Amino acid sequence: MLTGESVPVQVGPGDAMVQATRIGASTQLAQVARLVEDAQNGEAQVQRPGDKVFGTFVPVVILLSLVSVLQRPIKCLRRFRLSSGPPRLPSHPTTCSAHS
Repeated sequence: MLTGESVPVQVGPGDAMVQATRIGASTQLAQVARLVEDAQNGEAQVQRPGDKVFGTFVPVVILLSLVSVLQRPIKCLRRFRLSSGPPRLPSHPTTCSAHS
């Protein structure tokens, strides 16, 4: 066992309670701690392809979102700039809304 006896043992005064067979880095507890630390510091092999895919996917989605959001205002500005004559108000208030 890692933490002691598997079955409770009766002890009395003068009985040896613990007998250390190993100390320091060679104990089971130290080995478990080392395995946990290695697992936390390492990167799983299955994580690498995911990092590559999402490293490209996320910026592309953000770029497409920005283009989509900015497309309507840019289209409306062009319409007003390209019209001949003095600037005038649109004939209907929703001309440059999302429904046009």
